[in-house]
Amino acid sequence: MAAKKAILIPIVFISLISLDPVAVVAYFGLYTLGRVIPIMISGLMLQDMRLKFSKGVLGNRSSSIG
Repeated sequence: MAAKKAILIPIVFISLISLDPVAVVAYFGLYTLGRVIPIMISGLMLQDMRLKFSKGVLGNRSSSIG
């Protein structure tokens, strides 16, 4: 599936070459933001879950020891 996306990206931007170069750069910037923002959000969610898991494990250890 990822290979299909990698093939489609250049085709989309090649079709935009006839447009104004500033528009092509703007579209590429919007595309990049559309790819980066979800990756950052999922990374932050994963980090939050790791912290919650670590606190839970440490909390269970301290309550079982004492």
